This record gives sequence, C-alpha cells and structure tokens, in this order.
Amino acid sequence: MSRMKKSNIILFILCCMCFLVLGDAAQVKAASPNEETCTVLLGETFSLKIDTKKEVSYYSSNKSVVRVNQKGKARALKKGTATVSATYGKKTYYWNITVTNKVDVIVFAGQSNMAGQGGLASEAPELIQGAGYECKAVTDPTQIVPITEPFGLGQDTPLMNDAPYRNGTLVTSFVNAYYKQTKVPVVGVSVTRVGTTSNQWNESYYTEVISRYKKACAALKERGIKVRKKYMVFFQGESDALIGNTAKTYKKNTISMFDKVQRKTKIEKCFLIRIGTLQSDKTLFDDVSAMQTKMCKVYKDFVLVSTKANALSKKHYQSDGLHINQQGLNKIGKEAGTYTGKYANTGKEPAIKDIKNGNTYKARKIQN
Repeated sequence: MSRMKKSNIILFILCCMCFLVLGDAAQVKAASPNEETCTVLLGETFSLKIDTKKEVSYYSSNKSVVRVNQKGKARALKKGTATVSATYGKKTYYWNITVTNKVDVIVFAGQSNMAGQGGLASEAPELIQGAGYECKAVTDPTQIVPITEPFGLGQDTPLMNDAPYRNGTLVTSFVNAYYKQTKVPVVGVSVTRVGTTSNQWNESYYTEVISRYKKACAALKERGIKVRKKYMVFFQGESDALIGNTAKTYKKNTISMFDKVQRKTKIEKCFLIRIGTLQSDKTLFDDVSAMQTKMCKVYKDFVLVSTKANALSKKHYQSDGLHINQQGLNKIGKEAGTYTGKYANTGKEPAIKDIKNGNTYKARKIQN
C-alpha cells in the first residue's frame, strides 16, 4: 500500500484523562491538520479520523502498544511505537504513533507574572502535540490533560486564589521550547498567587508546592509513567521591592523556601526567571534583580534561565506598567524553556545575553 499525500489527512487527537479513576475526555489538536506522527502518554485514549463518509477499516501494526477499534478510537497500552492505518476503497492513510511512559515534572510557581495576569490566552502559541500536560492537582489530581491556556485555571485554594487574574501564561511557550530541546513531555503543576512576597513563600506557600508536586507524582506512578526530571520554575520578586524588602531579605527567604521544598520532595533545581522593570520607577526592582543574578552564580540549587523581562521594559510589552502582556510572556517562556531544556540535557548552566547589565551572564557556583 502506498503512502498518500499528507494533504489528504485530517488528524484529530482526543486525549482523555489518565483513567486512574473514571474521568471526562478532553480534546487537543495535533501539531498541524496534516500531521502523520504523534506522541501520546501511556494510558491515553484518542481518536483518528478521516475526512470521508465512507466506511473505514482501521488496523494497528502493534496491538500490544496501540489498540484501535473500527470507529477510529484508540488507546495507548504500553511504551513503544505503532502505525495505525485507515483504509477505505483503494486509499490508505497512516499515523505513526509513539507511546511514551517518561515525563519531566515541572512546578510553575510565583506571583502575578507567572500567573499570567497581564496575558491573553488567545495570543499564546499553539501547544506542540504531545509536548505538555497539566496535573489538575487541586480539583482532581488524577487528571493529567494537555496544557491549555490560561494554565492553572481552576487550581485555586483559599490560600492561593488567582481566579480573577489568570488570563494567559508563559507556560505553553516554555513547554514548547523545552520539548524541542529534550523531546520529553512535561507534566506541569501550577502554584501561583498574585502580589506575594518571599516572606509568604517562605512561611506558607511552599507547602502548596510540596503538596501539588506530590499529587502529580503519585498520579503518574499509579499510571505507570516514570518521572525523569523534577524541577521548579520560579518567577517572583516584584512584591518584595514594592514593600521595601531588602535584597538580603529576598535572598534569605527564597533560599529558605526552596530548602524546605527540597527536604520534602525530590525537586532537583529551582530555575529563576529574573524579574523585569517597573514603568513608574525603573530602578525600584534593581536590587532584587541583582540579587537573583548573584544567587544563581553562588548557589548550586538555583539556575538563571531568563533575563528577558528586563529587555521587555517598553510599554508595548506591558499591560499596566508592571504586568507583562502575552507577547512578552511568550518571549520569556521561550527563553526560559530553551535554557531549562538545555540544562536538562547537559547539566550545564547557560550563558545568557544580559541586556540590562550589558554582558553575558555566566554561572559560577561556589556554595551549597
């Protein structure tokens, strides 16, 4: 049977939740309407459809990896690869499917710019098919579904309630860039609260990082999915400057916070996204920003992965003089995801162009 032109194929992938317990189906498009290849997580169900009203015969080349019925509904049974074909008349179409049982878990934590207060979901990039999933750790930790924007929507508690402020985040952009480097899907966990200081993260919010991370890992373990890397990405610090916290206070609180997280989890590194600039006082954030840079040079558990926020200080990248808009969040997410992915591959810390300081940032670790 000859392979038909890609332009004849319309592929929709319906990814359902983890089936650890009974759950509702979710939908995600493939990378493009003509895509012939896709990656799915172990345990997912999905549907392969052809643009025809004729009766179609479906067949899986490896039924132990992917099982498909005659309505085009398939399920990923174990790690491996399979080609699913769909035939009607003399025409046959193919989908090359990879089932993976390995992911990286990343906690996306911080305040309003991580929550996406200035963003807009409709302007976020399209998620690369199979690149990223979200664990709904608050509403139902058994749910592991493809990432949609605004990431973290509905994952609120009385302690951390961002419902009015989640508009569009940097997470999709980050995950796309990370996946291009690693080819390993991300399971993301949202832990954000607008207007928070390092004091609050050190005193109480760190407990949400621990709790939600553990729920995600437990759900993945139950499903038979292995966790390769365990990271935290942190974008916070503006409120410290706004309330007058010194840079030393910020450092003390942030190091203490992550130390508490590491004591209770297997999270390996805290990847910092350096804060940007306040329009009304363009030097107000400088001390905290400089401390973030210094921390990543000095402490082995902190890795700087983006300086881009400082380059986005112009008004057209900000929604209100403080919060970065979706165009800016996409740029920050791409830079942070690229460098975090490179670190995941090599274990080497990045050299980053630092426009604010007019040089190239290079890490230099001297303390534990």
